[in-house]
Amino acid sequence: MNTEKTAKWPRFHVEVLEVLACKFERAGMGRKVSGELAETVVDTLAQYFGGRSVYLARGGRHRLATRDWCIWRDFNGTNTRELSEAHRLTTTRIYQIIKEQRELIRSSRFGIETAEVADLSPDNIPMPSNDRHGEK
Repeated sequence: MNTEKTAKWPRFHVEVLEVLACKFERAGMGRKVSGELAETVVDTLAQYFGGRSVYLARGGRHRLATRDWCIWRDFNGTNTRELSEAHRLTTTRIYQIIKEQRELIRSSRFGIETAEVADLSPDNIPMPSNDRHGEK
């Protein structure tokens, strides 16, 4: 981790950085790679969510939200049976989750207008620009 860079960061950013670096290192990444990846993740989160009040769910709600996003990400239109087996859910529940995820993406909470999104597959969801000044 670049302590010179992080010395100027808000305390919460440093805490998130330390948690992520530790988690990555425990997952088998080297110390240097873990620190660099953690910095990249914190930079990305700060760029996208900076200035917003963000709620992070804990425990069960977080796990369910993550599971549902993974189902949406992996859904290809023909693999509901595989997804239901992998996540130990009924195919009906898989379809419900796909519908819920589509509705979340369509909602303005994510800053995406329905008319702007022709294909709501996970690969086609617009991400914020890397430019912090709004220039293209």
